[in-house]
Amino acid sequence: MGNVNQVYSGDSNSNKKIAGTAAFLTSIFTLVAGLYFNLAAFRTLDWTMGKGVITHADYQLKANQEEGNHEYSVNIRYEYIVSGEKHTGDVIYRHKYKFFNESDAEEITKTYSKDTSVTVLYNPSNPSEAVLESGGEWGFAFVTPLLLFVALAFFMSARKGSTKRE
Repeated sequence: MGNVNQVYSGDSNSNKKIAGTAAFLTSIFTLVAGLYFNLAAFRTLDWTMGKGVITHADYQLKANQEEGNHEYSVNIRYEYIVSGEKHTGDVIYRHKYKFFNESDAEEITKTYSKDTSVTVLYNPSNPSEAVLESGGEWGFAFVTPLLLFVALAFFMSARKGSTKRE
């Protein structure tokens, strides 16, 4: 019976190590991906401003949504001119956000309704890359280190627990 308990205990430690390592690696991946996308969003703060006009604005409920789980797709298109060349864009924010209630989707389409004059921020190195609102998500900047800390603590706890029993 002692052997069975030792094997079971070893499996439990092994599972904790695997879970801790998986949580840590997932957090690292989330951190790297989040930083990459957020840094790209923050780069828009230095983009050149130009004038544009909204050419299309609507929203729709995405198909195949379960009862109570609504997700709305917002479609905004705009035109702007850089050095005499006409460009079109469809990005409001650097990240494409999902809208989970109709009032939020409706509000953004009212803000950017058809024929509305807008300020367009475009990449001076690639004028076809543009957004209507610059910046990233500050919340991510605060949540990510916390997530990383929790994952690291879980990882260290699992490793510490496994070395005590070995």
